[in-house]
Amino acid sequence: MYRTTKRAQQAVKAREQIRLNNPAPNYPQELPEIRREIIIIDHDFERKEYRMELRKTNRIDCYDCYINGQLWKQRIGWSRVQEWIRKAFPRVSAL
Repeated sequence: MYRTTKRAQQAVKAREQIRLNNPAPNYPQELPEIRREIIIIDHDFERKEYRMELRKTNRIDCYDCYINGQLWKQRIGWSRVQEWIRKAFPRVSAL
């Protein structure tokens, strides 16, 4: 372990004292139940509408994904949702 000088110890104590004397930080507000909502309207062959709701979970970077009101996947990440959208709607050839 490194040796610290008295000057460095005093600086650490001073910073700690300033932190304790300041008011507590303003923590972020509670996240809403539905974090993201995606509405997809497909006009290729006939009009189809899909509604995806990404609801909060106990992890900030994961969602419970509901498609048209039915649970599709639990604790799925944003990149996986985008991957599913890309694969679910393949390209249609031009005539």
